[in-house]
Amino acid sequence: MIRKLNCKVYLLSQSCVGIFKEPGVPSNYGNYFSVILQDDFDELDGQPMGVKIRKIDEGRLAYNVVNMWAENYKEAAKDLGPLDVIAIQCPTSGARVILIVDERIPASYKMTNLFRSYNTPWSPEFVALVESASDLKFFRKEDGSI
Repeated sequence: MIRKLNCKVYLLSQSCVGIFKEPGVPSNYGNYFSVILQDDFDELDGQPMGVKIRKIDEGRLAYNVVNMWAENYKEAAKDLGPLDVIAIQCPTSGARVILIVDERIPASYKMTNLFRSYNTPWSPEFVALVESASDLKFFRKEDGSI
């Protein structure tokens, strides 16, 4: 399933490698990160943090972002409010990713190729679904496999 949305995007977690980033300069590497979109965030409003985290995990509500590094996202999306995103969920595995496509974020802050985000089961079906939603492609081996 592919949905184009304009919504608030809430940073949920990121890998925790220290990445030096000069302010105002896009990073070409960095931390993976996951987010929660507005609808899911609203449903959790007012609940204790422990309950929120359990419901996020149990409901598989998080989306892994596959076209930006966390450092670039935090700088470029700061104070923008709702963002244009493409939300994708694999019908067989249930895995969820988003592409941040908002044109207010300069292209230099976004990736030119997709990467295998942490903990996402990239089946050929899911890769095809994600690639069909954008002009970005996964790196492939010489034999064409992912």
